Amino acid sequence: IFTEMKNSAKEVFNFDKLNGEFGEIQTQRFFERYDLLIHQPNTESGFSATLLSEKNKRIQNLKQ
Repeated sequence: IFTEMKNSAKEVFNFDKLNGEFGEIQTQRFFERYDLLIHQPNTESGFSATLLSEKNKRIQNLKQ
């Protein structure tokens, strides 16, 4: 029974379909909440970084 439920859930959610990437709706919701401040693309060593700011918290901090 558990195996059937697991297989059924995998078909319903299909986690592998986007290969770990955000879908269009996920991207929209993410950027409704966060601002992209700085992005450092991959360097020769493979390092990359992204600095984000949560919109609501930044507004609250400015009001204080």
